[in-house]
Amino acid sequence: MDALWSEVVKLRWENKSGISGRTGNLNAHHILGKPNNRLRYEVKNGIALTFNEHIHGIHNEGRREQYMERIIKAIGPKDYAYIKSLPKGPTKTDLRAVEMMLLNMKRELMP
Repeated sequence: MDALWSEVVKLRWENKSGISGRTGNLNAHHILGKPNNRLRYEVKNGIALTFNEHIHGIHNEGRREQYMERIIKAIGPKDYAYIKSLPKGPTKTDLRAVEMMLLNMKRELMP
């Protein structure tokens, strides 16, 4: 299901990096991590980044803060506040329902 989530995130960002607009070699990045399935499969908790932005930007200790600022600007304060409000501890998640939701989103976002 992680691959499906990744596909949907990239489609949501129109197969372009959410911070640079570049295409090609995209990764789907969890903005606030994935401590539970609620955050792991929340599409708003994802942004498309190029491989370099992902590995050498957000996952680089010296650049992480700068890249997080750019990500927050890209997703907007409302969506950032929403994902920050989601539970970080254990949650019950109906994974079959999540899969169906992701499949429906994928169909809606397909060009």
